Amino acid sequence: MEESKAEPAVSLITKETVPQSFIDRIKTRPSRKIPPFTEGLIELYNDVLPEAIALEEEHAIHWNYFVDLEQDCVSQYEEKGYAEVSVDFTNGMKQIFILPWE
Repeated sequence: MEESKAEPAVSLITKETVPQSFIDRIKTRPSRKIPPFTEGLIELYNDVLPEAIALEEEHAIHWNYFVDLEQDCVSQYEEKGYAEVSVDFTNGMKQIFILPWE
């Protein structure tokens, strides 16, 4: 029996300037964070579809990070006249992160 070896991850981390069109969209139509779930909503999910609450909470975490990313881009743009993000290309997947301020 031959064991298959996992292919090594190919990763490239760089930074990119955020397009002006994205800054304009954020400034005219900013996204809003998903608020924490109320006890009533959690109870409703637990009564109807208990496994859904974990999925919804995970979605809220990812969405709220995206909103933080947008807000960071606007702050950078207002301070420097442009915004940059950290981009991670791992195995062909592009993920964008908040770039630490220098």
